Amino acid sequence: MAVADANSFCKITEYFDEKFFEEALSKGLGCRNLRIIRLKFSMGAEGGDYFSSWLYRVEALYSVEDSTAKKISLICKMCNVGDKVGFEVNSFTKEKRMYVGILPKLHQILRDVKFAPQCFHTVDEPAATFILEDMKASHYSLADRSVGLDENHCRVVLEKLAQFHAASILLIDSNPVIKETRELQGGLFSSLDLKVKRHEKFVRQNLNFLIEHTKTWQGYEEVTEKLIKLDEHKLLNRLTDALQISPDNVVVLNHGDMWTNNFLFKYCKLQQTPVDAVLIDFQNSAFGSPGIDVNYFLASSPRLDVLENKKDYLIEEVYYREFKSTLEKNGCEYIPSLQIIRNEVRKNMVFGFVCCIGFFPILLMNKEESINNSLKSFANPNALKSAISTERYLDMMRFWLKENDQYGLFNN
Repeated sequence: MAVADANSFCKITEYFDEKFFEEALSKGLGCRNLRIIRLKFSMGAEGGDYFSSWLYRVEALYSVEDSTAKKISLICKMCNVGDKVGFEVNSFTKEKRMYVGILPKLHQILRDVKFAPQCFHTVDEPAATFILEDMKASHYSLADRSVGLDENHCRVVLEKLAQFHAASILLIDSNPVIKETRELQGGLFSSLDLKVKRHEKFVRQNLNFLIEHTKTWQGYEEVTEKLIKLDEHKLLNRLTDALQISPDNVVVLNHGDMWTNNFLFKYCKLQQTPVDAVLIDFQNSAFGSPGIDVNYFLASSPRLDVLENKKDYLIEEVYYREFKSTLEKNGCEYIPSLQIIRNEVRKNMVFGFVCCIGFFPILLMNKEESINNSLKSFANPNALKSAISTERYLDMMRFWLKENDQYGLFNN
């Protein structure tokens, strides 16, 4: 999501008045005769934190019939009408389907697990907008994306992701046709929406920016030669092939955008360690392999030391253990083995690498460098070249280049 400018901030108070929020709260709280007493608007995110929406915090003072006035904090998320990529993949209709149709079902399946903020209301006009529970009021907050997640944060996220995936399998088992939900058949990185020709030039450009650095790294001579010779058309075709769903695949509902700023954490007050996380931003959710979300998360979010020392542990002892446990507790007849999940993750490593090349340079920039970032940054060669030159990104790529080369990803 992108932080709004002054004009858009003025528009929200014009579009969304007391009457609008009376309808939203009445719907979300399930009560009648609700009256808004006062509304207070403020910005909901810092510059560079989000890219495809405008985010506002709304404090509402309200009463129901003659009751004492109560206060509630909400998030107003307005989709960016200039987001052409989001328009192509119907991100609003996809996210609306998730918040209104799917997430309530997942919460019914795992009643003691909270996956996401409650959605109070959605409207299509004058701008596609969600009114959401403000998780800050329940003491949830963002982690610092500029340094990456430590082991404790990764554990909490992967446990929640495992529960999310497991709940979606249970949902599919109880209602198989839900896999055919039209809005959830493709996302930004799915085979249904991937425009190979559109991305080839983009991938080659960023590979060349990266090669300028790898040529100077001792011990990366062979990898550099492979990157120079790498056929980006074949690479993206391999991505398309990997994302195809075959009958023998494990199929889950993927979040689709598993990076640090799409998790909100609740902390233990005494030790400041994370004890829970919720997921936000379901604009890219789609049915597919669990390897998609796992690879996206591992490539985008953990600190380097966590990847170097705990990657397999996080997959096997954190994600898979919670995934299996959740399915067992809920009487699932077929539970994929650890080896099957390993295979799903390995098959989709190409997905993680393309994300590393195409999207993560901008996402991994520190706050000072990314304060003015928007979706346009992804199409700006100068911005991308600068982002690919950051210390954190290059350190991460030292790890992922070796890791992917080990599995033959760069062999044409």
